[in-house]
Amino acid sequence: MRDANRLKFTPDGRMLIIDGDAAELVVVDARSREVIERVSLGDSDTGDGAILVGPEGRFAYLALRAHDKVAVVNLETLAVALEMAMGSGDGPGCMYWIRPS
Repeated sequence: MRDANRLKFTPDGRMLIIDGDAAELVVVDARSREVIERVSLGDSDTGDGAILVGPEGRFAYLALRAHDKVAVVNLETLAVALEMAMGSGDGPGCMYWIRPS
């Protein structure tokens, strides 16, 4: 991995790493450290961005700062399920869960 600065663990023990330079989400078995899958996020550097894993562990939300969008990856199929475009120059770098009180 060339530009891996964000990672998140899933409830089932996988580790998700954004490699921005390679434009990939790298899914790794945290225990064995074996790569399970590389999910393409585009054809150019995605920039630094955040990773969130949904509370149910079915989806990962990836902030692709340089692409001005958020990609949603289905963790069961390991495919991009949805892309949410942001405005030009508004690519997210951080994301947070907000729980209603």
